Amino acid sequence: MVAMAVAKTRAETQRLGSSKLPTARRATLAAKIKLKESKRDCRRLIVVVNRKAKNEVKSGQHLKEVPVRTASRKKLMEFPVVRRNRKIQKVMHMAKACSGTSIAMQVLSAAAGSLSDAACIYDKRVVGVLQHPQSFSYRRAKDVDGVTAWNVMHHASESVVMQTDFSKDELVASHVDMENDIGVLTTSISQLLAKRSHDVIAVNTHPGHHAGPSRVAGFCLLNHIALAASLIKKAKPSWKLGVIDIDVHPGDGTQQFVELYPRMIDKYVSIHSSAQFRNMGADLGANGIALKLDNKRRVAAHRLVNKIGEVLASWDEACLHVVLVSLGFDTLKHDRTAQCGFQMLPAHFHEVGSIFAKRQEQILFVQEGGYNLSETATAFECLINGFREGRKQHPR
Repeated sequence: MVAMAVAKTRAETQRLGSSKLPTARRATLAAKIKLKESKRDCRRLIVVVNRKAKNEVKSGQHLKEVPVRTASRKKLMEFPVVRRNRKIQKVMHMAKACSGTSIAMQVLSAAAGSLSDAACIYDKRVVGVLQHPQSFSYRRAKDVDGVTAWNVMHHASESVVMQTDFSKDELVASHVDMENDIGVLTTSISQLLAKRSHDVIAVNTHPGHHAGPSRVAGFCLLNHIALAASLIKKAKPSWKLGVIDIDVHPGDGTQQFVELYPRMIDKYVSIHSSAQFRNMGADLGANGIALKLDNKRRVAAHRLVNKIGEVLASWDEACLHVVLVSLGFDTLKHDRTAQCGFQMLPAHFHEVGSIFAKRQEQILFVQEGGYNLSETATAFECLINGFREGRKQHPR
């Protein structure tokens, strides 16, 4: 460990004493200590939030509990906003506290972006629907696993542009959130590329890993992780990227982008439940790791945590520049909406953060699911603490 190496160097310098240590050796050791301490000091975790959302948190808006399992569809649309704001509330409190055992954390506010930025990975016709959902026709499609879906078409054509399980009104109502999330994402990428010492957390509103190239599904409007990868590749074509999805549900939309753009993402793994979910593709081939229930109908926390470590370790020889994390918190034991038998507690995410902190690559966290509002926010805080402490101990 680097921290142990630095301590050993310090001890050696003290033990030998300046009178017994040759001048050249003393200078070399001093430079070594200074370099490694400077690496720890310059590392920074950037948390990017939407400017309007941050102001909402300051004024106490959109922080109250939303009962997911009993809420109306209209009320349910408020849930992602509350989940986002509770995470922002956590990081605003954390940013005020200073600790010598953690790397610095900075909270940045991002203005709304433009959906035209999604054209780097989405067909322009799909972008057109997302920009102007009211300008298209919606025809009820065959229900998928009991989920109502619509085919979206131009008024003057029978050709289907995309499919959605959001209604026209819901897409119209979500337009602002999509633009806010684009702003958060583009600012996050700018910060990631600005300095190699930066790791970034994008606090987006909606999850994204079920959204495919021409599909809105599972409360996912835009595939943020695929869009982030595309933006990084556009700026740094030679960089190698890995994506790990640790949401309880399979990253089926991300898989579709991986297949469509095979040179965009160098490594992709989704670690998820083996349960069958409605309107989600479960067959991710070699990219999918489905954790099965044990004889007690559970997935112990250590199984998920260890699997994350195993996957990352298997990428050691890939020489990746950035690891992008689809960060879901619906593996929490008390997430009653997911109910997949996972036994994660908020404190376990501290270890998850520590595992990512040991990586040589830059890390970009992007938000996915999580349906227990209080525990999701606490788990988010634990992950940040584990990551910041780990980066302090393991500077690259």
